[in-house]
Amino acid sequence: MIESNDGGATVTLNGGRSWTTQLNQPTAEFYTVVVDDGFPYRVYAPQQDNTTISLPSRTEGGLTSYQNWFEVAGCETGPIAVDPRDPFITYGGCQGQISRHDRRTGQTRSIVEYPQEYHGRANRELVLRHQWASQIRFSPHDPGVLYHTSQYVHRTTDEGQSWETLSPDLTRWAEHAELHATPPGGPVTYDQTGVEIYGTVFAFEESPHERGVLWAGSDDGRVSISRDAGGSWQDVTPPGMTLHTTVNEIVVSPHAAGRAFVVAHRYRMDDFRPLIWRTDDYGATWDLLTDGTNGIPADHPTRALQEDSDRRGLLYAGTEFGLFVSFDDGGHWQPFQLNLPRTPITDLVVKEKDLVVATQGRSLWILDDLTPLHQLADRIAGGGSTVVSEARTAGTHLFRPRDVYRTRLGFGFLSDPGRRPENPPPGAIIYYWLQDAPEEEMTLEIADAAGSVVKRFSSDPDRAGRGETHGTLPHAPGMHRVVWDLRWPDAYIAEGVHEVRSGFRVRVQPITGYTGGPIAVPGGYTATLRIGDGFAQSRSFRLLADPRLDTTPAEYAELFDLSIRVRDRISEIQRHVSRIQTVLSELDAVGERVEEDEISSRVSEISESIEAVARELYKHGLEGDHAHLHPKLTTEYARIASILVTGDYRPTASASRRFDDLETEFQRQLGELERIFREDVGALNEALRRLGVQAVGVSGRRELVP
Repeated sequence: MIESNDGGATVTLNGGRSWTTQLNQPTAEFYTVVVDDGFPYRVYAPQQDNTTISLPSRTEGGLTSYQNWFEVAGCETGPIAVDPRDPFITYGGCQGQISRHDRRTGQTRSIVEYPQEYHGRANRELVLRHQWASQIRFSPHDPGVLYHTSQYVHRTTDEGQSWETLSPDLTRWAEHAELHATPPGGPVTYDQTGVEIYGTVFAFEESPHERGVLWAGSDDGRVSISRDAGGSWQDVTPPGMTLHTTVNEIVVSPHAAGRAFVVAHRYRMDDFRPLIWRTDDYGATWDLLTDGTNGIPADHPTRALQEDSDRRGLLYAGTEFGLFVSFDDGGHWQPFQLNLPRTPITDLVVKEKDLVVATQGRSLWILDDLTPLHQLADRIAGGGSTVVSEARTAGTHLFRPRDVYRTRLGFGFLSDPGRRPENPPPGAIIYYWLQDAPEEEMTLEIADAAGSVVKRFSSDPDRAGRGETHGTLPHAPGMHRVVWDLRWPDAYIAEGVHEVRSGFRVRVQPITGYTGGPIAVPGGYTATLRIGDGFAQSRSFRLLADPRLDTTPAEYAELFDLSIRVRDRISEIQRHVSRIQTVLSELDAVGERVEEDEISSRVSEISESIEAVARELYKHGLEGDHAHLHPKLTTEYARIASILVTGDYRPTASASRRFDDLETEFQRQLGELERIFREDVGALNEALRRLGVQAVGVSGRRELVP
C-alpha cells in the first residue's frame, strides 16, 4: 500500500506493520520561493505541513547535508521576506499572521497588525482578513519599509512595532456579500479557522523602478495601482477578469517602469483557462498572453511568471502542469520542462542567470544557467512554434559562457577526489549547438589570457583514452554542454600506479594526497570550438575571484605558481616511474632470452637496484596499511598539493620551504637512477652486444605528457 499526505508518501510491503520514511524523496509542497543577496545566494521557502526552510543554492558538502538547512520566520504557509540589511533577520507568515525571527538568538516576535482571535469567528466579523499566505514584501527602495496585506495594504517602518494602513479595501468584497451572509463550511462543521479567508489582497509588489508605485491584486478579481505611495488608488483590472478570479501574482518587469504582468487562475470555479496579462502603461491597457492556442494549453491554470532580467520579453511561466517559456513577450509559448517533473509550478525567481523553481509536490529546483536563452535569435521559425539559435543557419554555434566564480562551492572533491560533487557542476558551463554531426574531428580548447591552452576536449574518444585530450566531446546533432572544472590538467601518473582516494579501507596506497591539476587564476579565458581545419569559433568569458575573499591577484598568481611546480614535479617523478617500468620489463625479457648465469645474476642485481629507487619514488611493491608505510617522494609532493588546493590563499612559507627541502632528495634519487642506467645497465648492454642480444633501452618515453 502507498499512503500519501501533505508531507509526502510512505510505502508498506507487509500490510501496514512497517512503513518507509517520507524523508527519502523530494515531495515537498512549496507555496512561494525567495532568495537573498548573499554569496552564494540562499533559497527560502515555506513547505506545506512542515516548516519554512532556508538552504544554500550550492555548497561544498552537498545540499543533502542537513547542517546547511535551517528554519526561518513563519510556518508552512509563508511567505518569507529576508531583511536586505541583515540576512539573519527574516519575516514570515503563518496562516496570515506575520512574525519577525532573529536566527542569532532564536527569538521570534509576533508583529501582527491587529491580534484578533479568529477561531470560530465568521469572516465578516474579522477586522483584518489575513488569508493563508498574505503577502510580505520589503521595499526595493528603502530596506526599512516592510509591507503586509489583508484586505488592505499595510506598511511598517519600525520592524512591526507599529503599522499604518495605506489603502482602502482593494477587494470585491461588497460585490459578493451573499458569500458572507452565512458561515463558511457546514453542515457538519464550519470552516472558521481564520486561514481560509476570501476577499483579500493576494498579490502585492512595489515597482523597483519608481518609489511608491504599488500594485495589488485580490483573490476575487481586482487589480489596483497607487502611484503616490498609497495616497490614492485606481482600479486597473484587466478587461475580461471576472469576479472570483484569483490574482495569484503580479510581476513588475525589471526592464521598464509601468510594465507589469498579472498571473491569475479560476480553477476553483471549474474554469481551467491560463490567464496571463501584460501592461506597458501602468494598467491603462492590457494584453492577454494566453488564449489557449499559442502554446500554453487551454486547460493549464497559471500560477507564476518571471521576465528574464537580462533579456526583455523572455518570459517563464509556471502552470498547474509544468513550465513554459516565451521568447517573444508572450506571443508564443513552448514547453520548458527539460528534466523537471510534471507538477504544479507555484513560484519562480530569476537570480544571477539562474531560474529558481518552487513546485507543489516535487520540492525546489534550480536551472543553473540561462545564458544560452539570452543568446537565441529573435527570429521565430516553424510558423511561430519554435525559437531557434541564430547558428542553425550556419550549422554550428558556440555560445558565450557566463562568467564564473572561483570558489570552493561544489569543489569538495578537490580535497577528497573520490567524492563526487552533489551540487550543480562546478566550473564554467560551455554550450554549443550542432545542426549535423561533424565528419571531421571536433575539439574544444580553453585558453588563458596569454593564449596557453589549459584544457582540450575532442570528439575522438581514442585521443582522450591516450591522454592526448582531457575529455570527450558529444557530437550528435543538437544542443550540448561541457563543463570545464576550472583546473589545469592533472599530474601525470605512470600506467599501473593505482591511486586509491579513500585509503582507510585498503591495504596498499601507492600514492596518498592530491595529484589533480591546480585551479586556474582569476582572469580572462577563451573557449574555441574547432571542426577540422575549416571551422573555428571563439567566445570569451571571465573567471572571477570569490567576492568574500581579500586575496590579491599577486597572491592568486603565487598560489598557482607553486601549485603548478608541485604538479610538474609529481609528473616528472612519475615519468621516471614509467621509464623504470619499461626498463624492468626489458630486463625480465633479457632474463628469459639469455640463459648464462652471469647475465641472469647481473639482471637480477640491476632490477633490485632499480626497484629500490622506485620504492623511494612511490610505494612500489609495498604492502600494508598507510599508517605503517613510510611516505615516499610522490606522496610528499602530493601532500603539499593537498594543502595548496584547500583554499584560495597565498601559500604559506612552510609549504614553499617543504617544496625546497624535497629538492635534495629528489635530485639524489634521480641521480642514483641515472647512475644505474648509465653504469649498470650500460655495462649489461655491452655484455649483451657481445652475445648478439638486443640491448635494454632506458629512455622509456612511452607516456603522454599533459
